[in-house]
Amino acid sequence: IHQNAMKTILYLSPYSAFPARYGGAMRINNLCREVSRQYQVMHFAQRVQRDQIAFSLAPVIQQITPNYIEYSSRNPLNTLLYGAACRTLKIPPFLQSEVLGITSPQWLYKQLQTASIVNVEHPWQFLWVYRQVVTRKPIVVTAHNVEADLCIADDMNIPRPLANFLMRDVERQEAFAMRYAARIF
Repeated sequence: IHQNAMKTILYLSPYSAFPARYGGAMRINNLCREVSRQYQVMHFAQRVQRDQIAFSLAPVIQQITPNYIEYSSRNPLNTLLYGAACRTLKIPPFLQSEVLGITSPQWLYKQLQTASIVNVEHPWQFLWVYRQVVTRKPIVVTAHNVEADLCIADDMNIPRPLANFLMRDVERQEAFAMRYAARIF
């Protein structure tokens, strides 16, 4: 198939998958590699890997296969929120849709316009994507966990009332993604 004739899948994930060093990244990388045999895959990672954090704000753009490109954001807000929220406070990345509203690069908007299908890894970025594409193209959610079941107030390093609020927000985000996704993988 000629590259211009290929349909494009825009794959959004909270983190970079290349090089694949752990389970989630390996799954995303292998899935995108396999799908890139028949489709153009444009992967937007909201955060670079730790060893790719630099003083430069330039994204890390990698051609993984002839039909698979990964664009990893170096926006400091993404990195800071991940480090502070997920690693230190031990809370899920529930603010990623809101952060995308602030930090989305033009590259991502362009890909949203041209993609045939949008795939969102986890429910965290779904609301932002949904607001951008509404019903103009299918949005697939890749959900290998029930995030609401994994979100436990006692495991978070935040006050209990805030943890309870966050647990309800995780349930709300996940329910919204499951309800409005064209498909769930």
